[in-house]
Amino acid sequence: MDLPIRSVLYPEVAVMAIKSLKRQTMLWLALLFLTLLSAEVLRRRGDIGGYSIDVTAVLLVTLIKARIIGLDFMELRGAPRRLRLAFEAWLVMVSLGILFLHAVPQGAASQALTRSAQLDAGAIGRPRMDRLPPRQAGD
Repeated sequence: MDLPIRSVLYPEVAVMAIKSLKRQTMLWLALLFLTLLSAEVLRRRGDIGGYSIDVTAVLLVTLIKARIIGLDFMELRGAPRRLRLAFEAWLVMVSLGILFLHAVPQGAASQALTRSAQLDAGAIGRPRMDRLPPRQAGD
């Protein structure tokens, strides 16, 4: 009667804990390797046709790292399917957004935003008051 239930289940629990620890260690080492890979890609800085592939490569590595962290360390791998798919879709959308913003020429994006803000403010299409001739007395 002195044998607790835990001692009967303990070997299975210990094996699962060791496997989990080994998996987490291997994933951590993979994250470390991917970080070093990103640093090496940025160190080499290759250009193809004026478009830097280093940002694309680092973004892809970052996407892989974020997926590993989300699925394994934040335990989304065992989460409901919809939550997992939402997480992975979010990763892809954010990555595509960053990639798009990187692909657009730097001046074009800011000019488009400035023009959009001017349109919203109504500054485009109306005469500018500072360019009108000064008023005469008696007008």
